[in-house]
Amino acid sequence: MVISPNPMNILDYCNTFLDGGIRVDPNYQRTDKVWPLKAKQYLIETIVLGYPIPKLFLHQKIDIKSKKSIKFVVDGQQRTHAIVDFFKNKFPLSNTSGTNLAGKYYDNLDEDSQNAFLSYSLPIDLFITASREEIIETFRRINSYTVPLNAEEKRHANFQGLMKWYIYALARTYSESFTVIGTLTEKNLSRMVDFKFFSEMVLFLNKGQILTTSPKLLDKLYEENDVDFSNAEIVSRKLSTAIESVLTWHWLSGMNVVKPYIMQMIILAIANNVDDNYLDEETIKQNLSNLSEAIESQDTGKYAEFVKATSKTTNEKTRKEVIYKFVSEAIFS
Repeated sequence: MVISPNPMNILDYCNTFLDGGIRVDPNYQRTDKVWPLKAKQYLIETIVLGYPIPKLFLHQKIDIKSKKSIKFVVDGQQRTHAIVDFFKNKFPLSNTSGTNLAGKYYDNLDEDSQNAFLSYSLPIDLFITASREEIIETFRRINSYTVPLNAEEKRHANFQGLMKWYIYALARTYSESFTVIGTLTEKNLSRMVDFKFFSEMVLFLNKGQILTTSPKLLDKLYEENDVDFSNAEIVSRKLSTAIESVLTWHWLSGMNVVKPYIMQMIILAIANNVDDNYLDEETIKQNLSNLSEAIESQDTGKYAEFVKATSKTTNEKTRKEVIYKFVSEAIFS
């Protein structure tokens, strides 16, 4: 068996595909689900902006009758269909991309963007003189040496519906700001921990209560709101308003209350009372500083219950309810 790197630019790849020189091999189709529009748009935006995408794997065979070499896609079928469909002007890019690409079909892109798309070099490994069994064994070995996916990575690989893309939009908009104040780290972002941070808050607002969270419960949130996220408008208004309010409090940086499980409760306290007037900023600053110092000194008096609840990272409902109570009082009373 021989495996050879065989990069192709998108122009050549699409033309070869449309001419029949590249075909999809249904024997390797791992799912009958077709990518939703959002997933296709994200891939194309990634390409046009010049970011890397995962390798495609093709198997080269000789067609005896036509005396031609044909390449069959064995891994990368959905990516292939998305690229070819955009090339054929079948769908536009997302209206919410936040770039000059928003809402545009290929034909509407400016010349530089069209060139960036067509000239993009697709990373391709080509199986030559390989049997199906050898190809399958190759993927088994590749998967044996990859870092196991965490719950967030698996969730965002398995779901492609409304909730996934709503959480993605939140992370894209706000994650970097939360790294600045110390709630999240660069490592968190690389392993999608920020997606869990936002998913849990969406879950609490969607259910109207604080819950003990688990991967199974968050998976259910994505599943139940995959096609129809009925509370989207209400949840989005509350959560975005609360987050944007908190991010104006630059003095939070460095305080103990910026820890993720405390910050979530600060945001939720505001989100659940978004139409109410809270205390003036200086008073809130002092109150949250008191809570931060209580954690530092391990206070056993007025804030003992709060300190105990924050003594370790937690998903427990009872601990979060205590934290919620104290931060609510710090902001509203």
